[in-house]
Amino acid sequence: MNILRLLGVFIILGFPRIPNTEYPIFLLMLPFFALVIFRIINSSLKPFITFLTIFVFWLLWSCFCWLFSDNANTSDLFFLFILAAKFILGVTGGVVLYYIVQKNVGILIWWVLIQLVIIILSSFNESIYMSLIQFISPRSAATFENIYGLRSIGFGIYHIEGGVLLVFLLAFLAITSKGVNRNILVYLGGGVALLMSRSVIIPVILYTYISAGAARLALLIFSFVALGWGASHLSEGIVFEAFELFINLYEGKGVSTRSTDALAHMVIITGDVKTYLFGDGMFYNPSEPGFYMGTDIGYLRVFYFSGVLGVLLFCVLNVYFCLHLCRVSNSLNVSKMSWLLILLVLIINVKGIFIVLLMSTFLMCMAKEQCRRGQE
Repeated sequence: MNILRLLGVFIILGFPRIPNTEYPIFLLMLPFFALVIFRIINSSLKPFITFLTIFVFWLLWSCFCWLFSDNANTSDLFFLFILAAKFILGVTGGVVLYYIVQKNVGILIWWVLIQLVIIILSSFNESIYMSLIQFISPRSAATFENIYGLRSIGFGIYHIEGGVLLVFLLAFLAITSKGVNRNILVYLGGGVALLMSRSVIIPVILYTYISAGAARLALLIFSFVALGWGASHLSEGIVFEAFELFINLYEGKGVSTRSTDALAHMVIITGDVKTYLFGDGMFYNPSEPGFYMGTDIGYLRVFYFSGVLGVLLFCVLNVYFCLHLCRVSNSLNVSKMSWLLILLVLIINVKGIFIVLLMSTFLMCMAKEQCRRGQE
C-alpha cells in the first residue's frame, strides 16, 4: 500500500508529463479522486470559496484586458488559459497529495531521497538524463536536451520550479519534525538541488533565517564562501554552473550570476497610463518570436498582459492559502512554513511566472488536519 502511495506522490509532485505530451500523468488519476477532492474541500469550504472567487475575477479581468488589446493574439489567450489550468491543477494536486500522505508523511522523505539519487545520476549519465526529459514539457525538453552537462533534472522536476519544490518539502519535513538529521538533510538536499537550478539557494536561505535566525544564516554564508573557494578551481561543467554564485562571492564579484545579470537588462517599464491600468493584453511579441517587451521577469510579463491589478490578483492567488493560515493558525511551525512560502513565491516570480499552489494547498490541508486533531 505504501508503494502505491509513493507512486501517487511521484505522479503528483512536479506533475510529470505523459511522455512527449503536455498532459500531466496526474490527469489520468484525477477522476478516481473526485469524491475525495470534493469531501476535503467541503470540510474547509470558506477558504476554497474565497480563492475561487478571486480566481474567477482574475480570469475575467485578464480576458477583458486581452479582448480590448490593440494587438490581441490567440497565443496570448491560450497561455492565459494554461496559467488558469495550472492554478486549478495546483489546488487539486495539493488536496490529493494531502490525502495520500496524511497518515504517513514519511512517504515524502522517500520521495525526496529517491529524487536526490536520480538528480545525481542524471548529472553524470547522459542516457538517464535523456530518458527523464521524456517526462517534462516538450517545450522545455527542446531546450534541456541541448544543455546536458550544465543542468540536472529529476523525475518530473526540473529547473527553478523543481528545485524550489524539492527544498520546500525538505524544509517542511525539517520544521514539522524533531531531530537535527532533517536539518542536515535540508542543506545536503539543497546542495544537490543546485545541480538543477542555482535559484534553490533562495529557499535554503529563507529556511535558515526563519527557522534559526541570523546566527545560522551567518554560518551558512560562510559555508557559501568556502564552497566558492572549492568550486573556483573549476572552469566549466555542471558543478561549476551550480556553484557560480559562490565562486563570484568568493572572488569578490558580489551576489550575481549570468542569469541575474541578464534579468537586470529585462527591467523595462512603460510610461503609458493605459498599460498600467489594463495592460497590453500580450505575453508574446506579435511580430517576432520572444516574450513581449523582451522581458522574462514574471511580474512584468503579467503586468504587460493585465496591468497592475492583474499583477496584484496573480500574487494574491499564489499566496492566498498561506495568508489564510497566517491569520487563523496558532501553530508556530505553520506560521514559519506559511511565511517561507509567501516570501519564496514573491521572490522567484522575478525569475519567471511560477504558480506554487500545490505546496500552499497541501500546507493548508495539513494544518487544518493538525488543528482538528488538537481539538479531539
